[in-house]
Amino acid sequence: MIDSRYRRFAPARVVEHADGSVDAYAAEGGFVLRLSAREYAITRLFDGRRDAAARVEAARESGWNAAMIEGLAADLATHRLLQAGTHEPLPPPAHNDDERIGLGWTGLEPTLAGVPPWNLPPSSLPGSRVSPGLTGGLTGLVTGRRGQANQIDRPLAPDPFVALGRLLIWPLRSRAHLAAFLALCGLAIALVIHHRHEWWQMSAGLFGSYRAIATAAIAAALVNLLSMSTRAAAIARYTPSTPRLGLVYGILGIPRLFVDTAGVAERAGRTERVRIVGAGLVGTAAAASIAVLLWFLFIGSQVSIARFCVGLTIVTTIALALRLNPLMRYDGYFLLCQWLDTPDLREQAIGALLGVRRRPWFVRARRIPYRALLAFGLAVLAFLLVLLVALLWGVGGWLAERFHGTGFLALLSVMGVYMVRQYSRAAVDRSSMGRLKKPWRPTRRQKIAALIVAIVCVLPYPYSASGEFEILPRDRADVRALVAGDVREVLVKEGDVVSAGQVVARLDDAAQRARLAAAEAELARLDAELAIVRKGAREEEIEVARSKVETAKAAAELAERSAARVASAFRAKSVTPQEYERAQGAAEVARQQLLEAERALALIESPALEERIQSLEAQKRRIQAELEFARQELAYAEIKAPIAGRIVSPALQFARGQYLNRGDLLAVIEDTAELYADIRIPESSIGQVAIDADASLKPWAFPHTSFDGRVRAIAPVADDDAYGKVIRVQVVVQDPGGKLRTGMTGNAKVDAGWSLTLIVFTRAIARLLFVELWSWIP
Repeated sequence: MIDSRYRRFAPARVVEHADGSVDAYAAEGGFVLRLSAREYAITRLFDGRRDAAARVEAARESGWNAAMIEGLAADLATHRLLQAGTHEPLPPPAHNDDERIGLGWTGLEPTLAGVPPWNLPPSSLPGSRVSPGLTGGLTGLVTGRRGQANQIDRPLAPDPFVALGRLLIWPLRSRAHLAAFLALCGLAIALVIHHRHEWWQMSAGLFGSYRAIATAAIAAALVNLLSMSTRAAAIARYTPSTPRLGLVYGILGIPRLFVDTAGVAERAGRTERVRIVGAGLVGTAAAASIAVLLWFLFIGSQVSIARFCVGLTIVTTIALALRLNPLMRYDGYFLLCQWLDTPDLREQAIGALLGVRRRPWFVRARRIPYRALLAFGLAVLAFLLVLLVALLWGVGGWLAERFHGTGFLALLSVMGVYMVRQYSRAAVDRSSMGRLKKPWRPTRRQKIAALIVAIVCVLPYPYSASGEFEILPRDRADVRALVAGDVREVLVKEGDVVSAGQVVARLDDAAQRARLAAAEAELARLDAELAIVRKGAREEEIEVARSKVETAKAAAELAERSAARVASAFRAKSVTPQEYERAQGAAEVARQQLLEAERALALIESPALEERIQSLEAQKRRIQAELEFARQELAYAEIKAPIAGRIVSPALQFARGQYLNRGDLLAVIEDTAELYADIRIPESSIGQVAIDADASLKPWAFPHTSFDGRVRAIAPVADDDAYGKVIRVQVVVQDPGGKLRTGMTGNAKVDAGWSLTLIVFTRAIARLLFVELWSWIP
């Protein structure tokens, strides 16, 4: 903390001259300021006890006004001869003569001995704790420029917010209180993990409805209220000042509560500054923990309140994660800056990336190792790059999909406005080294670099259309069961090479053989019956036919009883399905034989008629067709390969004993004598692809190997893809080493000829101009 509560003139030594003027030497930095006798008399009014009103009243008799006193104070502060108190900040010195004249500080031009004027840091330089310059706030700027306090659009009375924040700042009192607070947060996390199923159910009920938007808006407002109230309470507790807070209007005029941390809070000690910055994080974490506890209390009674608490927890957790990130200019970054006692950590990191190892005006500020600054700068740049890509890829892609080029240009416009506003806040009239800014003119190195870029742009460059690919075989066929049955024998395995027509597996053919035998028997009976009808029968033949009927009847009754016993045992799961089918087949054959015997007897006993002969011949033709079908089904019991190739299905390994219905898949055969790659090329690049063009493929399995190919065919239609239309291009792939396998994927490039480098790398911009923007012209 600074010793005095008000401004105090504190030179290291004073040297008087014969004309009454004095040279005041600063304790640090080698600064010397020459003061006239009249000015030196006024500097004695900066004694650390008088405030601004008392100094003006005391200097009025000497003809000094408030502007002249402030101008002298600015010169003293610039030369490190004035100390700031906790109740009265140091004045920011003028950046240039125009500001000095505009403020009325005329007639008080300082003389700086030994140090050129351009070595002085600007008043708004962050981190210059030995100079009068301040950042304008501990937690960033909302409006205005660096070194100036934030502007609040609508000031509010701080007392209600301070009273609310005092209920939440107890974790900042000591490390023990902070540990207890972290334990409370851990308890909330444990409750969510223990009841995660109920949590996920209520979370899923929030998405996809207007309830989610309303919950998010209320939760964001509540988080803003608690975090800012906690920060206001921290300022009121740890500084001798009343916090300044109110509403500021952001994008689209949406108001939010803001607490100004400029002035007294900036000049507080490091511990107090860390507490003030961390108060907002404590308030946000407290809101999340309270929401979890309330959810646990109301989960069984008030479902609507519990669901709102879930939404509040989600919003506060996301806000806390974003604000804790030290790579973004939020509370996490400012907390790290205050903990390191280096408010301009990011500026130093950027300077380290540019090769600046230190800055000459850092005297008492903590110095960060150059490697640490370099690592932090690289981390910030990487994070910003990832954030930019995610923004353009996610939000920009969604806007382009919904609103085409208009949505993407709107996103770029918003980003441009935001960057301009950020730059305007940080802009000063001097550079980071204190020099006055001059108009930019290209240097010799920049001209040489521009010439090299121009030469590169007109060099020829091989353009290639790229897309994802999948390896396909020359031919592929499914091996399926053409009849139902159990797999009795598997003759091949995965990886075997088979020829067309080779038997792959055999099914149980008992039923097919039974039907074939029945059809043959029926055909023989019809032949005999037809012969009998045509020539007639003797009495002995009639007796033999009657004897056959009796025998067939007895056999049929025996087969029926046996089939009934087997069926009863099958229902009790005492016999196998095969035994049951055999018994039913035997009974069916016995019944058929009885029917044939009865028909033969009737035929023998009946007289020969022409109509009877025609009927038997018709039955004979039907039985012949059934016989051919039964023979075909018996042949289908042997499953054969439809094409020559390699077995690529692992299903054969455990196929024995499985029951297959008609049409069930048993195996897959691929002819891999020649491999093809099916490349999906975007429609925007297909115009440069032609038949017989060279192609190069890199599968994910072999990232260091490139496979050559040649375009064989281009699909006549475009297919839908996740990111637009694509056209399939089929390429014959050369794989002499046999490394590729069907189904492999990767990325491929198809040669589209040579073009200028500038044209190749601006092709997307050209499409935007000549297609998208052209469509907007009425």
